Amino acid sequence: MTLRLGAIGWRNHAARIIDLADASGLGRVEVVHHPDYVPARPGGTTRFEDLLDCDAVLILSPNDTHGGYLRRLAGYGGYVFCEKPPVTTRADWEMLRTLDAGRTCFGFNLRFSRWAERAREAVADGRLGRVLHAEVQSTHGLAFKDIFPGSWRADGARHRHSVLETVAVHFVDLLGHLLGPIERWDYAPSNAAGRGTAYDTCHLATRHAGGATSSVLASYAAPFALRLSLLGSNGVLTCDPQGIALHGPRDTFDARGNFAAPPERFREDADFDTVFRESLARSLAFFLEHARDRRPLPPELFDLSVRTTGMVLDVTDEARSDVVQPSC
Repeated sequence: MTLRLGAIGWRNHAARIIDLADASGLGRVEVVHHPDYVPARPGGTTRFEDLLDCDAVLILSPNDTHGGYLRRLAGYGGYVFCEKPPVTTRADWEMLRTLDAGRTCFGFNLRFSRWAERAREAVADGRLGRVLHAEVQSTHGLAFKDIFPGSWRADGARHRHSVLETVAVHFVDLLGHLLGPIERWDYAPSNAAGRGTAYDTCHLATRHAGGATSSVLASYAAPFALRLSLLGSNGVLTCDPQGIALHGPRDTFDARGNFAAPPERFREDADFDTVFRESLARSLAFFLEHARDRRPLPPELFDLSVRTTGMVLDVTDEARSDVVQPSC
């Protein structure tokens, strides 16, 4: 059976998801909806009702529209894939618990990445030991592009915590998946570039239920940098554009018996573009396979998505309401 798919949104990241769905062999996007104009793709329509004849619907529109579309699809009999974050308001977050968890999937794709796989493996076989701390740095210079000030990512009225919602949330969810629920946090957002009214930079320091700590820095106002590091009691796992590497064990000594830097025990070439695209394809295939077989999706994945989203809303609720301007 090839699924008949509908999509809400069709450009940029949405186009990537549509192309992956079409290439999966599991489904074909035959309806593409936009509320204001007919998208320039086969099946383009402004009629929301056209989506309801599909086996599954992909919500790929801007973040602040997700809640409204999830509400409109609440009585729909098919499966729903919604890009992250699921919602951006407290009222919509409360609504999430009314959805059918067995037919609803959210696009936290890094859970399906090789980065996550290697981390789970290194913990399970003891090479990493107990994870003590995680570091994430994900930055690039989008805020200085000419298109940025007019985009929804720069609009503080729609997405004040833009870079948290669109970039950092991926890693917040991944670390919640690997390290357990986040219990405490300190959030520091700013508008470093001063272009637009949303936060373009944020730092989130967290403590997880198991005792591990983490630090996530995300920015649209800095040179490109991308790195995930897990420090364990027996080794260090790093993931960056050059690949995935594990160094260990802890008990590595020099000729004088002093602790020395552990040797590299494992390395895998895996640039982030490849890892990210793989994880998108894997997460989408996971959803489509369940929709094709009419199987319920795992409730624990839905619960983690709700927990991640609630934590982000808690963080932003506590943040200062006015944008921090860059210092002179």
